[in-house]
Amino acid sequence: MGANLRAFHRSECDNGSRCYDARNPRPGSCHRGAGKHRSVKHPNAKRFEPDFLLQVPIEARQNRTGNVRVNVHVWYLSRRQDLDCALIYDLLQKAGVIRNDRQVIEKYEFAAVDKTNPCVLVELMEIS
Repeated sequence: MGANLRAFHRSECDNGSRCYDARNPRPGSCHRGAGKHRSVKHPNAKRFEPDFLLQVPIEARQNRTGNVRVNVHVWYLSRRQDLDCALIYDLLQKAGVIRNDRQVIEKYEFAAVDKTNPCVLVELMEIS
C-alpha cells in the first residue's frame, strides 16, 4: 500500500471555479479536415482546472503507476448539476499524481450542496 493523498479544493462561489462536467452540454465541434465530431471541454471546466492543479500538494505528485482507490466528495452550489468526476480523474493525471486515469479501479463519488462554499475533496490510496 502507498501513501494517501488528501487534497482539498476550495473555491469561492463568485469566481466560477466550481467542479463542472468536463464535457460541453452542446454538441461537439467538427474537427477541420476529418469531419469528425469531438467532445469540447466546457468553459467552466477550463476555469476549474488551474485552481485544482495549484492545490494539489507537491508530495502527492508521485506519478503513481499502480492501481488506486479514489474517494471524491463534491459540494455543489445547487442540485442542478449531475455528479461527474471524470474531470477530477483527468486532472489527477495532469497533476502527476497518477500516470494514467485508467489506474483508478475503485471509485467512490459523493455529492452534496453547500451554497456558501462549493468545493471538492479528493482522497486517493494505492491498492494492490
